[in-house]
Amino acid sequence: MNLIGKVFSKRYEVKRRIGAGGMSIVYQAVDILLDRSVAVKILRDQYCDDEQNIRFFQNEARSIAALSHPNIVKIFDIGKEDQHYFIVMEYLEGKTLKEIIQEGAPMDPVEAINLVRGILRALEHSHKKGIIHRDIKPHNIMLDKDHKVKVTDFGIARNAGASTVTYSGQMVGSVYYISPEQAKGERTSSATDIYSTGAMLYEMLTGKVPFTGDNPVSIALSHVEKEAKPMSELNKKIPECLEEIVETAMRKNPKERYPSAMEMARALSKAKMLIESGKAKTRGKRSLRSRKMTLVSIAVIIAVLLPISYILVDKYSPVAVPDVVGIPISEAESLLAEAGFSYEVDRTVVTTDFDVDIVMNQDPRAQQEVRTSRTILLTISEEPARFDVPHVIGLEERRAMIAIENARLKPVVVHDYSTDENTIPGSVISQEPLAGVSLYEDSEVVLTVSMGLQPGLVKIQDLKGKTFAEAEAYFQLHGLKLGEISYQNSPLYFLGIVMQQSVSADTEVEAGSVVDLVISRGPGIQVQEKEISFKLPGMKESLVHVVVSDISGTHEEYRATHMGGEPLRISINHWGEGNANVYQDNVLIMTVNLP
Repeated sequence: MNLIGKVFSKRYEVKRRIGAGGMSIVYQAVDILLDRSVAVKILRDQYCDDEQNIRFFQNEARSIAALSHPNIVKIFDIGKEDQHYFIVMEYLEGKTLKEIIQEGAPMDPVEAINLVRGILRALEHSHKKGIIHRDIKPHNIMLDKDHKVKVTDFGIARNAGASTVTYSGQMVGSVYYISPEQAKGERTSSATDIYSTGAMLYEMLTGKVPFTGDNPVSIALSHVEKEAKPMSELNKKIPECLEEIVETAMRKNPKERYPSAMEMARALSKAKMLIESGKAKTRGKRSLRSRKMTLVSIAVIIAVLLPISYILVDKYSPVAVPDVVGIPISEAESLLAEAGFSYEVDRTVVTTDFDVDIVMNQDPRAQQEVRTSRTILLTISEEPARFDVPHVIGLEERRAMIAIENARLKPVVVHDYSTDENTIPGSVISQEPLAGVSLYEDSEVVLTVSMGLQPGLVKIQDLKGKTFAEAEAYFQLHGLKLGEISYQNSPLYFLGIVMQQSVSADTEVEAGSVVDLVISRGPGIQVQEKEISFKLPGMKESLVHVVVSDISGTHEEYRATHMGGEPLRISINHWGEGNANVYQDNVLIMTVNLP
């Protein structure tokens, strides 16, 4: 289907095709009213007669609409135009994770960790809202031009607890990353997305998917029955701690995986610290001869040292260091003290991946046997900075949102009627919390924006010459409904200016009435010239001046003295529709309509 140039919902003009999936095609479009690029996802024609396909498609919009997170693509609109079902989303300039893997896998471990943590933050938010993605794969992960992760395509997402995972006899989700429970048609959960994330991380670090086969069924069965080849056999540089994380995420039994996306993110944070500190180890292969020599060496050492060990004082015997990573410092102190160790806080790290005063790292590592005289060095999480909520009551919605965002907080907008007739529609009438409260970064601030006064009998104003935003605010204030919006080229009005209205000015209508508008698409107002011809009354000399009122405002176009009875031909400039008033000694003598 060729939809280039088509306008959806009277505002989204399709410009070019940018991608396609099994059920839909994605186009870049322009939001004419807001003058911004958007992505329009359109259900393929062959699926528009199938209710189940339509339900899958519309489910994506509902799923994303229920979510609000910086790592999840935003949705702006949903609708149907003719036979086309469509979703309007934010337009992302960048690449899919699949493209990045194809260009540069195996990826650097730290880079892979940073990307996957962004994905896990999105999943943690989704899971808390009760939504399981069920199709996590590199194709559905976008990295924008700032390299920020965006999770997309919630088309087969379900509320937690949904059990059916088949569709038209085929498995839902990409078979290369599908979880065992999906492949078997069992109940899905948050662990399903964790498995797929682990499979995706496997590919990022090795350049290979965990399982391949001759057909989708054989690949799906491999996820159920087989263990993936150890990553270290494909890439010897993979840190052991990172390999263990992938293995845990890809356990066949969902209960043996990480209990939440955040727990997996925390494990990755620990691995990142080990890698960056140079303490991460890799799994190396040793020959049989080497292993035999090691066993012989151990036997010799035991034989030599065993007699000596009996004369050592107990307090000098090595003791296994307790594992205190991931627990509060107070609990860590008790555990270390019970084992006979003292500790020092080596450093603190500001982080949002851990609660405050949680042990993020320890040296020596857990289970390493050292003397109790050794001081255990701990890395502790520090509370992130707090940010004061600004005062935004009275500000226009967009300005208020910008102020909240500049304070490194997240605005959440709700709309309600105002009881004050002096309140400007579209302005903030309340905020929660109030100004001055300190919050963590990205905490929500709820803004209530005025919809105008409670509806009543409305006398329609002349909206011609006003911007669409001004007309929309007028409708909100007086409880009117915006009806059909159409666009026409015009040399008399700038882009986005109201040209016509379906209800004449000064007409009284009931609240809730629908008013259609015609909006200009330009090219815009051009100066026009008009000649006014008349004979000046009287016989004496008098001052003549002409005042023009048009779309550009009110402006004087002529001022001079003339003798009465003199025939005049005065040329004036005007912009769009309006009128010209002719005055003689400041007395109105005629009015000329423009153009």
